[in-house]
Amino acid sequence: MRRSIVLLVALLGLLLAACAPASTPAPTVAPQATDEKPQPTTPPQPTQPAANTPKPAGPVATPDMEKVLNPQPDDNKLGPDGAPVTIIEWSDFQCPYCAVATPLLKRLAEAYPKDVQVVYRHFPLPSHPLAFLASEATEAAGAQGKFWEMAELLMAQQEGWGSQAEAEFRKTLSQYAQQIELDVTRFDQELDGGKYKAKVQTAQDLALQLQIPGTPFLLLNGSQFPQDVNYLAYPDLEGVVKYIVELPKKQYKEAPAMQIDKSKEYQATIKTDQGDIVVKLFADKAPLAVNNFVFLAKNGWYDGVTFHRVLSDFMAQGGDPSGLGLGDPGYSFPNEVTGLKFDKEGLLAMANAGPDTNGSQFFITYGPAAQLDAADPAKEANYTIFGEVISGMDVARKLTPRDPQQRPDFTGSVIKTIAIEEK
Repeated sequence: MRRSIVLLVALLGLLLAACAPASTPAPTVAPQATDEKPQPTTPPQPTQPAANTPKPAGPVATPDMEKVLNPQPDDNKLGPDGAPVTIIEWSDFQCPYCAVATPLLKRLAEAYPKDVQVVYRHFPLPSHPLAFLASEATEAAGAQGKFWEMAELLMAQQEGWGSQAEAEFRKTLSQYAQQIELDVTRFDQELDGGKYKAKVQTAQDLALQLQIPGTPFLLLNGSQFPQDVNYLAYPDLEGVVKYIVELPKKQYKEAPAMQIDKSKEYQATIKTDQGDIVVKLFADKAPLAVNNFVFLAKNGWYDGVTFHRVLSDFMAQGGDPSGLGLGDPGYSFPNEVTGLKFDKEGLLAMANAGPDTNGSQFFITYGPAAQLDAADPAKEANYTIFGEVISGMDVARKLTPRDPQQRPDFTGSVIKTIAIEEK
């Protein structure tokens, strides 16, 4: 009982908090181009319940939070139980954001059939007059094994039926039932007989009792969906799978041993879908960063990775296989004092999430960026400069602009591979 109460408080805290779950690491980013601290980003506002949202229709017992936070046998689910990525969505068929999110989640589950489970839970908002009936219709379709087909059709055709009168919408539902090849007679009888009304009502009551602020509302593995991840963009949803499932398989237990010869010269060719960027590496000034970069490049870490953050007047950042800006190689290493300043374009430097948290992410400057310099570069460094572009700066400037804070729905330019030459 005590655990249920603690979980209830925790969930309500998630609903009201504006921060990512504690298990989500801070993004590895270069500072903003101004002296202002980066502002947290939030997803598009969910469809809010009406101001006069009623309380649950009847007395509701304190919810079992284990059941709230985890998939249940009577949930509508896609994907295997126990999947490493489990997303629970409270949704409304008349909500425009849900019409974007729900199909994307279905696509994700179908693309990763062994790794992703998507759970749909009804929250028909009282402000949407047709949403409750739409939820009943999906349950009637689900009784014939076609919940997701009806759900997908309702979301796809939302603009068409959303303005209909209820009687007209009821006829539309029968047409949809025929379109997805249901037993229409059975569908009509069960829907008109209110067979699934109690189930939808119970789901709505629970959502209201939990004070879910609107739709869609998502949980990821029992925690609030990270606010820095755009659930309305498929690349971000896919990035979650890469971060949770694929990245740990690539990570290392510790930083690489020193393998480079500091007396030699090293050159890296960053082969991108826009062309090649050739970089001279400063092995003598920043041996830790260069050794790390060479090690990761030779082991294919950067192959297929995108430049996930490209600000045309500032810098281009890449190096995270998830594409979210959250990933690292499983270890970190300290900053190095090189005595260099961010006084020109084409400087190659390590991105980090704070002092001595360097991993795999790097950035290339598009011009002077004095705000990145430490107070005394001869004694300290905010970001380790470990190379300089010697050819292909025009290619670097052609990389696809992408600002994660603007919540883009596209991926950035791709690093095909990074070739290392020792001289």
